[in-house]
Amino acid sequence: MTTFDKFLYHSWKLPIIMCSLGISTVIIAVIITFTQDSYYIGGIPYPYISDTGRDGASYYVFATGLTITSILMFPIGVAHLSMRHRVERLFFSGFSDKKPVCGTLTVGVCILLIGAPFLAFLAIFDTCRYRQFHLISAIVFFVTGFLFMTLNTVSSRALWKQSLSSENPVRDILGQSYKYQLGIYTFFLINFIIYLPIGLSLQCTVTKLSIAECERHVFTPEKCNQHADLALNETCFDDYSGCVGTNTMRTVTQHLTVLG
Repeated sequence: MTTFDKFLYHSWKLPIIMCSLGISTVIIAVIITFTQDSYYIGGIPYPYISDTGRDGASYYVFATGLTITSILMFPIGVAHLSMRHRVERLFFSGFSDKKPVCGTLTVGVCILLIGAPFLAFLAIFDTCRYRQFHLISAIVFFVTGFLFMTLNTVSSRALWKQSLSSENPVRDILGQSYKYQLGIYTFFLINFIIYLPIGLSLQCTVTKLSIAECERHVFTPEKCNQHADLALNETCFDDYSGCVGTNTMRTVTQHLTVLG
């Protein structure tokens, strides 16, 4: 058994580690946010993920956890694609009239690996000091994640359908795998659509918290001035209180999208 074979043999552990790390990072950041009375989340009952990792202790948890998560996406993507190629070669090579379906997955994995670094970027470059770059990174990561999950599900369905045309020994496993993926993808897709396309299309005014409001309700004058643009008399903190319902809907579906 080669080193790569050993890697593939143990590669099933990596998605578990990655998902556990990513989800626990977000949960810990949210807990830290709610345990700090002075932590500002925009005047809404539940925070955006990015706002939980904006500053303080939660920033270091957020940046470290999600950066490691993004790094793990690379070996996971390689292992997933390699295993799919091996399944197709071992169980479908005898059917010359069937076209390989791994091309779709290859494109999907390439898109995933392009988007993976942007998870680290959005975690490291916070919403206060690097607002525009953070926003771009978040959009790129979520969109590439959506494209990967779509192409991965399409590829799984194609491979399963191909196995039904013969007495293929792995067709039941492929069918169960596809149905499992389809359930996760449907959950992800519903929340993704509500979070981004629908959420962004709704007319919703988001303003910056003024220095005076910051000092009155949130932080000390020193803390507010550290995050302030004195020329504009405002801080870098987003104030969502003018549109609580829409933003709360988006924060909840954002967390559910990440969970999916």
